[in-house]
Amino acid sequence: MLWGTDGVLYCDDLIEDLEESLNPVHLQKKYDAYLNQLKDRKKLGAVELMVGTRWNVADPLGRIEEQYRDNPRYRFTVIPALNEAGENNFDYKYDLGFDTEYYQDMKESIDDATWMAKYMGNP
Repeated sequence: MLWGTDGVLYCDDLIEDLEESLNPVHLQKKYDAYLNQLKDRKKLGAVELMVGTRWNVADPLGRIEEQYRDNPRYRFTVIPALNEAGENNFDYKYDLGFDTEYYQDMKESIDDATWMAKYMGNP
């Protein structure tokens, strides 16, 4: 099967922010909405592309990753803002994206939990 030949279910930021992620009832409601309003309407053979900030280990992305971790049809990719050397992973041509200094400033400006979730992909 070619990627996307039967459609794509695209989900972006199912969990809005840190505050929403701290409420277990909201997390469950969002997961239920994903199952009952998105996944069950996906065309047979379509792929899912889920993008978002992992605010909480129990968010929908985390639950899906846990369920399908060993399934070869699923791939999970996390691209942190900074690499192991503390350098920017998003340095694009033509002045697009953010530079290392921007991310270093954000790291120094916000709390560790927000930095790790929002910028490093590690809730």
